[in-house]
Amino acid sequence: MSETSLKLLSILPDYRIKAANVMIEINIGEYLKIADFITDNNDYQRKIVIKSKIKEILREDFLQGCSIPPIVLAVKNQHELLDLNFEKFNNEDLIRKAFQENDLLIIDGLQRTYVMRSLRDELQAKKEDDKLVYFLNQRIRAEVYVGLNRLGILYRMITLNTGQNTMSTRHLMEMLYFDYKTTGIEGITFVTDKDDAPVRNNTNEFNFKDVLDGFNSYLEGKENIAERTEILDNIKTLKNLDDLNKDINSFQNFVKLFKQFLDQIIQKTEDWHFEADDFKMTEFNIKAQPYGKSTLEVFKRSQALTGFGAALKFLEGRGFSISHLTDLVSQINVEHDDFQYVMKSLITHLDVIRDKSKKIGNDQRFFFKEIFESLFDKNQDSFLLFDKAVQKAFDETRDYKLSKQ
Repeated sequence: MSETSLKLLSILPDYRIKAANVMIEINIGEYLKIADFITDNNDYQRKIVIKSKIKEILREDFLQGCSIPPIVLAVKNQHELLDLNFEKFNNEDLIRKAFQENDLLIIDGLQRTYVMRSLRDELQAKKEDDKLVYFLNQRIRAEVYVGLNRLGILYRMITLNTGQNTMSTRHLMEMLYFDYKTTGIEGITFVTDKDDAPVRNNTNEFNFKDVLDGFNSYLEGKENIAERTEILDNIKTLKNLDDLNKDINSFQNFVKLFKQFLDQIIQKTEDWHFEADDFKMTEFNIKAQPYGKSTLEVFKRSQALTGFGAALKFLEGRGFSISHLTDLVSQINVEHDDFQYVMKSLITHLDVIRDKSKKIGNDQRFFFKEIFESLFDKNQDSFLLFDKAVQKAFDETRDYKLSKQ
């Protein structure tokens, strides 16, 4: 990139997020060459939400040479920045290299970037060469953050985009943990909607969205999924993630513990599968299709994962940790009934919840949360007893949820 295209103006330390803030100046044409790549190849970027009226105003502003607020970018390649001293950073070559290699994220200014791209394409299609040259030669400013970790990137995205739709907590965590979509965790792999492939029926492959929902429930201590969030909720979530991220293995440990539970409960229930004849008896009569047709199918769904996450947060408040529970999972037993009998009872309870509940998903999540709390809380008489934990969870759900509807 030529000297006349990118010009470094100033460097300031950002003590809040411990990164260097580099102010630059660049031609719109050069910026768009980079923007074309980073907007199409970026897990952080958001959907186009700009209103048509605002878009038209911005378009006219650009045609008239109006200056705009700086675009905010971040250098993406973190492994080269591990030892960065943000207070003394003065490496112009690193900035130029990031632009040359398209190694950047757009933190603020995505909508303006889309308008610039659209205007360029429009002028090219209409062959309005004079206007196109004038537009592409305009200079804009950009702030480039160097040394931002992923939490810092999300923090800046949230605080700088207060006029945009807020991100769901799941979206925040997708961006924070998206590396796991490709790397997996010790043989555990994740499937996303983009993969356009079903999740296989084993304990080594999970729906990434469901796992993040479970981890969010652990983070918040709530089994239900919040559909809407506010800016302050986003910032609070990042604060919780920041605290949790000090133990860099927390997400991995959560996933591995849940897999360990799945493996154990499948083994102990002898890989129970639904048999219709078993549910023709009065004791196990159900009115609809079973919630799940195998132990794996019952416990691998979002409701169980979120219940597990919320229960884990509750248990931590009782002095348990993930490492404690890792030692306990293999000790799960039954007091009176056999494990397959308990699975049939569990399916029957879930059928009652489906039939009686006005908020089925929420009450199912509550039921699973109560199962895990009752199963792993040493202060309860259902401690490590699967049959008593399932029955107690249903009693709690019936008394505190179904009876109020």
